[in-house]
Amino acid sequence: FGLGDNFAFENHLLRNGCLVDAFDHSVAKRPKKLHKGVRLHKLGISNTVKKDFINLASVIQLAQVQSSNWCLKSDIEGAEFDFLPDLLSMQKLPKVMVIELHRLLDFDSNDTTEDCSKILKDLRTKFYLAHVNVNNFASIISGSGFLFPDVVEVVYIARDYVPSVQIEGFVDFVEDTNKYRNNPLAPNF
Repeated sequence: FGLGDNFAFENHLLRNGCLVDAFDHSVAKRPKKLHKGVRLHKLGISNTVKKDFINLASVIQLAQVQSSNWCLKSDIEGAEFDFLPDLLSMQKLPKVMVIELHRLLDFDSNDTTEDCSKILKDLRTKFYLAHVNVNNFASIISGSGFLFPDVVEVVYIARDYVPSVQIEGFVDFVEDTNKYRNNPLAPNF
């Protein structure tokens, strides 16, 4: 969900034999650098069906996800908290989830604080948190010797996932992405 201007993840997965469906309602036309094997759907993800948006059940059907061995990547600028409750209630969860979580500093200032906190706790019951990278374009505040980021990029691995093949290529890719800074002029965390 969400493409932006960096298609390295989608292209990498496709080159390694995965079927890849990309969903982004804000893409006017197919990006030239997006591998032609990636199936692009000009639709956004939402908890309701409306113009240019579909819900998670429709995404699963459109992408023809039949296996319980699937991966989800999401960078949708804060709307992830809209679809995550539907995802967490699914029988066939993704085995790997790469997701950017937004608005973490807003938890105290909005009426969805309790819902977002519950979602994060529910994620911990079903997934291991395997990797965290702070998006250094977003706000970061410090206090009591800790950094508190507004946006983090995380990798979750399903608690029941036992890879049937070596995942060295995926590990190498994650290591390569660690070298990439969202903002090359700011420190990386």
